[in-house]
Amino acid sequence: MLFALGVLSHLAVLIRIKPMVQGPPLALAVLSAPSIIFVTLRCLTTAGLYSVATATTIWYGSYMAGVLVSMLAYRTFFHRLRHYPGPRLASLTQFHHVWNIKNKIDHYKYVDKLHKQYGDFVRIGPNLLSVADPAIVNIVHGPTTKFTKSDWYEFGSPVISMQQMRNSTLHDRRRRHGWDKARPYSLMLSCSLTHAGFYSVSSTFL
Repeated sequence: MLFALGVLSHLAVLIRIKPMVQGPPLALAVLSAPSIIFVTLRCLTTAGLYSVATATTIWYGSYMAGVLVSMLAYRTFFHRLRHYPGPRLASLTQFHHVWNIKNKIDHYKYVDKLHKQYGDFVRIGPNLLSVADPAIVNIVHGPTTKFTKSDWYEFGSPVISMQQMRNSTLHDRRRRHGWDKARPYSLMLSCSLTHAGFYSVSSTFL
C-alpha cells in the first residue's frame, strides 16, 4: 500500500517539483519524516521502542522505495530525453556528473570528452542535454525561440532580477518599463560568446 502511494506521489506531485525552489524544503521533509513518524507512533500507541522503530522503518522504507522505483523507471523508459545518448547513470541521477568532476572541477573538459564519444547531442543528466552544434545558439536565444529558461533561474525566488524571469510576458513588461528607456546607453556595451568546442543547454523536461 505504501509502496503504491510512493509511486503515485511521484507521478502526481514530485515529478513536477522545481528543484531550485522547492528542492530544499522537500529535502528537509524527506529527512525529517522518519523522526516525525517515530514520534507520532510513540505518542499515539503503547508499543515499545523496538516495535515503533521497526514500524517506522517499514513504513518509510516502503514509501521511499515506491518513489525511487517510479523515478528511476520514468527517467529510463518514459522521459522525453530517453532517446538521446549518454552515460547510463547520467540519465538516472545528476550525482553521476558531479562525481566525475569532483576532483578537477573540469566540467567543460568532461563534457567535451562525452561529445567526442556520443556525438553532438549528449544527455548529461536526467533533465540535462548538452549540444555541440553552434546552430542551437540562435534556436535557443533567437527572437522567435520557443525555449524558456530552466528553473535554475528561479534561485533566490521570490526576489528575482529581470534576467532571471522565466515568464516571457512579465519579462517583456519589465523590460519596456525600464530597460528600453536606457537602450541608448546599452549601445556602449559589448559582449562576446566564447565557444570551447561545444555549447551546453539545460532544459527541464517532465
